[in-house]
Amino acid sequence: KWTRSGGFAQKLFKTRKTYQHILPYNSTGLARYDGQTSVAEAINVVSLDGLGGLLRATVILRGDAVPLTPQELKDMNTNRTITLLSNLAIRANFDAPRIFFGKRQGRSKNAFKYLPLQLGPISDVVLDTSFND
Repeated sequence: KWTRSGGFAQKLFKTRKTYQHILPYNSTGLARYDGQTSVAEAINVVSLDGLGGLLRATVILRGDAVPLTPQELKDMNTNRTITLLSNLAIRANFDAPRIFFGKRQGRSKNAFKYLPLQLGPISDVVLDTSFND
């Protein structure tokens, strides 16, 4: 929602960078599930600039990656018409977003003073990949 071209955030901010990582289980030490349930951590980062770079907002989502059961995978693939989900699909159970609002300090392009917030609901999303190394 933060990066949709017609969204509220894009009226105030322009997307600077986006990242998505799948890290080994409990790399951050924030896992909510045990090692039997969760197999990895999903991290999404969206960085936005506003007012010509004077303001910056960074949104971080951290979630536990839980494999889909064979029945969930079958049920989800039943209604798909284009590309079926692979056996690498996981459900990322995200924590509430961490949002950092910053204001540039002086003339430096990378010196910001940040206000950290954690707000919004927890969420989940199904992620799939065709490649895993």
